[in-house]
Amino acid sequence: MTPAAARYLRALGCAPAPPTPAFLRGLIAAQQRAFPYESVSKLLFAGRGLERTATLEEYLDGQEEFGFGGTCIAQNAHFTALLTALGFDATLVGVHTNGQEDHASILIALGGESWHVDLGLMSTFTGPLPLRGEPLERAEGYRLLRFIPAGDGANYRREIIRDGEVKRRIESQAGPRTLASFAATVAKSFAPEAIFMKTLAVYQVAGGRELSIWNREYHATAAGATVSRTLAGAAELRAVLAAEFKLPRYPVDEAVRVLRERNGFDLFTCKTP
Repeated sequence: MTPAAARYLRALGCAPAPPTPAFLRGLIAAQQRAFPYESVSKLLFAGRGLERTATLEEYLDGQEEFGFGGTCIAQNAHFTALLTALGFDATLVGVHTNGQEDHASILIALGGESWHVDLGLMSTFTGPLPLRGEPLERAEGYRLLRFIPAGDGANYRREIIRDGEVKRRIESQAGPRTLASFAATVAKSFAPEAIFMKTLAVYQVAGGRELSIWNREYHATAAGATVSRTLAGAAELRAVLAAEFKLPRYPVDEAVRVLRERNGFDLFTCKTP
């Protein structure tokens, strides 16, 4: 095992084990607890002129110092690297929306079957999901998530449905890919109009709860019930991150400053000039 993989496992609180479905599910659960899906680290990179994905070392540094994770490409690329170091047959793949690449996910060969994993979603519908067989669905609050295998054992389609209408449809294009091959896609994600240059997002699954922040909206879901509230300012945002997410060191003020300076976005009114 590489030193980076050993460090990653310590962050997850997991011991090394043979590559089995049970171990994979345990790693996924630990990842969603210890490495939240979040845009704060991306905003800090933008503010420092680093318009790229964090290296694995930087990714682990961010988790240890602040409790960071990342957005889709960072989450899935680094988790793929961990799985490979642990003996899994894991491949990073590109994913497209309306013909444009804007996402990544993971293809895993295990136990004679092909499986899909995606840790780049604000969802527990992460996998492992079989890449052969019938479509699968899961209701999450106001939305329905649908996973549709392509039938070739490698590709799939995902749909997000609200009020009976497909709001987003993504399709995979099986790899293999490297983190470096996503450079152009990542560069586009730092444009002022890109979603995470005008959004502060944090999503974590821990203790039987799903917790999410999307700009000033906070949601906590447990046992099928969701409690929501609007955060009034940076102090309340810091308090929620510390008390609910157990993330007391999040650099909220710097992220808010980057949002404002990069494109004039006011987090607590959700308006631009």
